[in-house]
Amino acid sequence: MLEKTETKPIFLENGNILYFEGKFPHAIYGYDLTRNIESLGLDMLDTTVGGYRIIANVSLHRASLAFEQSSLQVIRTEGVLYDGSIQIYGQRDFRAEEEITQGYGLLATERIWTAITDEQQKPQPTLGKVVLGETPTEDRVRAILRGYEILDKNTRKANAKQQHDCFLAGKRSR
Repeated sequence: MLEKTETKPIFLENGNILYFEGKFPHAIYGYDLTRNIESLGLDMLDTTVGGYRIIANVSLHRASLAFEQSSLQVIRTEGVLYDGSIQIYGQRDFRAEEEITQGYGLLATERIWTAITDEQQKPQPTLGKVVLGETPTEDRVRAILRGYEILDKNTRKANAKQQHDCFLAGKRSR
């Protein structure tokens, strides 16, 4: 768990970007999904920022992106979609026999699902710039970890609510 900080969270998983066509039946959403225009290969990041080690891999897609603005409105624009994963390790002490050694312990393994639209920036930035910005700092890494903590907390709350609603629906049907 991260220490409480005033750092604004950074989200590398954008839930407003709808999935690729073909992953789910069209009828689920009732409107177009994100469409792949061209595969742009892979990008990788393996770097150390202060006491953090970041390893990330994404597949890049030139895509017609579908952003869900509300349950009835989808905005479509073109850009580059970053689809992959990130692992963040933090430096820590390990006990080895009678001495303490330093190494890295896994803090997070998460998904990257984000996009940079053509209106936001051209040329499209590398994965390193998307994840770490222009100047990599420990504060930015903490902000990314905070973003994933918030997403995880919100997901758990939504799942608990859904389970509770199903329980109530079942109780009422008796």
